[in-house]
Amino acid sequence: MGSNSRRIFNRSGIGENGEIGFIINKIAKQIIDCFVRGNKVLIFGNGGSLADASHFAAEFHGLGPVIALNDLAKITSIANDGDFDYIFAQQVYDLGKKGDIIVGLSSSGNSKNVNIALFLAEDLGFEIIDFPRLGANTQEVQNFQYQLLHDIYLKVKKLTSA
Repeated sequence: MGSNSRRIFNRSGIGENGEIGFIINKIAKQIIDCFVRGNKVLIFGNGGSLADASHFAAEFHGLGPVIALNDLAKITSIANDGDFDYIFAQQVYDLGKKGDIIVGLSSSGNSKNVNIALFLAEDLGFEIIDFPRLGANTQEVQNFQYQLLHDIYLKVKKLTSA
């Protein structure tokens, strides 16, 4: 792991004290700090998680730069010229800069292309948000993560308009 990187959650999905309100507040403050520094958030995932990432990025219009790595031309060119496993890592490498936050969404935690990008981001010293995977099955985890994304957006909006 990069010496300057910080991972807000561990791979089991348990926050520092396990409370959802704490998780929401911590991520919201990290994002606000990122914007204040002049940095951005890069967010990505596969399938429905990428759709959630796109929605999250769109919500932040006017609040700060959140970019979903969902450009199909980039994704297919990276996959075609190299390997599908690197579709997000290549974009993190190309678009990321010191101080950015990298968010990888994976309901299972086993999405190889998401994990490769998160490990690269750690090596590059970026801040990482690896969302908790709370729920008894994939659908519950997806619902939890979607609600968490929405609650984080609302918290950022509330804290920045106060």
